[in-house]
Amino acid sequence: MASEKKVRQSDNDSRWSSMRNIITFLYQPSHLANLIPTMQCYINSFFDTITKLQQENNDDIAFSELSLRLAIDVIGKTAFGIGFSLNESSSSKDHLNNIENGSNDNASAFLKQHMYSVTSLKMDLSSSFSTVLGLITPVLQKPCREILRRVPGTADHKLQHSNSV
Repeated sequence: MASEKKVRQSDNDSRWSSMRNIITFLYQPSHLANLIPTMQCYINSFFDTITKLQQENNDDIAFSELSLRLAIDVIGKTAFGIGFSLNESSSSKDHLNNIENGSNDNASAFLKQHMYSVTSLKMDLSSSFSTVLGLITPVLQKPCREILRRVPGTADHKLQHSNSV
């Protein structure tokens, strides 16, 4: 019985060791150094987009949206090998239109859900009533949120107003 437990433990240890070795490789300085040219390419595209937006109009630039696109581009390419090219000035509008119009491909669905998640999160750990209600009874979250969005002074109304601006 004790030897059987040792065999199981050694199997678990060897399995964990092999998994750890795979993950550890990703954080090695040599691997991270290989990612620099990829990130530099996206950063250059990011600055080109900012420069183009400054030349087109003298209004404020939505830096939050641009930096979100940069993060998605870099993570998509370095972690998954998928080039979304959201910050490329010629294609960013096309990508965003595909995302907003509900394109059926997996990348657009992922981006739509990711952008929704990032833009709707609150970082101060306070929540609206509908969010708390959704934790208790998920079925009531959406109808409650729709009602509370119309009531001035509620967190849902403020969140709707800040997201629409």
